[in-house]
Amino acid sequence: MNHRENIAGPSGPTLSQILWALQQLNRAHQAYALALPAELRRQIASVFSTHYRWLLREHVNFGFDTSQQLYFLHLPAITPEDNNS
Repeated sequence: MNHRENIAGPSGPTLSQILWALQQLNRAHQAYALALPAELRRQIASVFSTHYRWLLREHVNFGFDTSQQLYFLHLPAITPEDNNS
């Protein structure tokens, strides 16, 4: 899928679309290095920005693990009280 395409469908993102966007975000984050030529850094930053903004627009709850240097999908814990409603 081209990063400039609309990632989600009209009814909102699927889990696989969200995970794909996070994977692309992590790839771009890991590939970016100041030693790279400016044009390549610009392209990587564009991919990162596209997926980061898409996740925000879709209200996806994600975070960044500083120890592993990875973005991840944050799923809230379900408590027994949540199941009783």
